[in-house]
Amino acid sequence: AAHDGGGDASIPDSVPFDLTHAAWGGKPPPKDLIEDTALSRFLTQRAVQLQIYYFEFNLDETSKTWLGEFMRPQEADRLRSDYHGLEMLPTKDSSSFVGRMLTEPDSNVLVKKPMGCAAGTGNGGLFGDSGYKRSQNPYLQQKYFEYTDEIRPVKIANDLMLIREQITEEMGDDLKPFRAENTALLTALEGSTGTVDALKLLSGEEVLTTPPDVSQGDSSPFRLANLDLIRLLVTRQALTTTLKNDGPRTEWLRDFSNTKFYPLSMQHSKWTAGWDLEPICDEFLRGVIEAGEKDVAVRLLKARETIFRRWAGEDGQGMVRAVQAEHRNWSSWHLERVLCVSDGECPGEEELS
Repeated sequence: AAHDGGGDASIPDSVPFDLTHAAWGGKPPPKDLIEDTALSRFLTQRAVQLQIYYFEFNLDETSKTWLGEFMRPQEADRLRSDYHGLEMLPTKDSSSFVGRMLTEPDSNVLVKKPMGCAAGTGNGGLFGDSGYKRSQNPYLQQKYFEYTDEIRPVKIANDLMLIREQITEEMGDDLKPFRAENTALLTALEGSTGTVDALKLLSGEEVLTTPPDVSQGDSSPFRLANLDLIRLLVTRQALTTTLKNDGPRTEWLRDFSNTKFYPLSMQHSKWTAGWDLEPICDEFLRGVIEAGEKDVAVRLLKARETIFRRWAGEDGQGMVRAVQAEHRNWSSWHLERVLCVSDGECPGEEELS
């Protein structure tokens, strides 16, 4: 699909809310405080994926499936831990997703699994190639074992907020070298031999930054993958801003990005692990420069710098503070809702209208 730079894509809620329902305590959850909704949604998406990874690591298949399917349309695939891309949160903002999870009641799930080999697939013979199959034996009946798993949505939501805060803190640190790289590219392009120097930087002939050290055990498992995706998100937001501001060669940039950037940025992509592969954003910028559009590249880099400043704030901690405040607001809202519902004093629909 073509993009015109008109801002973030509209992501409707997959499951509409009845905000007057008693489960909401008479009011919806507090709104996201991160100014860029795309960033807020990205942080929540990656927190969900990391929690799914933790469930997989602990062999908790029930919770993994529940979280991967939470609020997703029936026809959509569930979110997986290994998805490497953007825009996979099924709500238009983070507050709708987390708020809905905080209102979900605990539930029990009866799990039934076959014992031994999978039903009808066990092969006989020493090496399993005798041609005999269990399904052909009328005297062998498949047996199952059952157990009950408990889904605790409020606990999962609280865990997601902790993970989301860790991801944000890591991202605040990891964006600093990326921002330095952006400044170096901009300086090179505006110099006397700008195009040549910038292409050297993008090709890796001159190493500007190195990936964060994740060997100490304090980093989240997806830290490098998150950095790869945040580079992509910053570039996409900068491109959106540049296309909205009708400047020279805007139509050329729109056509170029619709073939060279958006199709790659809006789907699952290979992770440029360890930066051994060229990131999508670098490949795109290199294409712009090689097309002789140096001025367009300068506009994109300046737009990225504006986004860095907006996200980081004056002291570099703006994004972290916003996320912490969001989590306090959502937790307080949940507590108020629980007290309201337990006391039976939630405002009715007529009081809200």
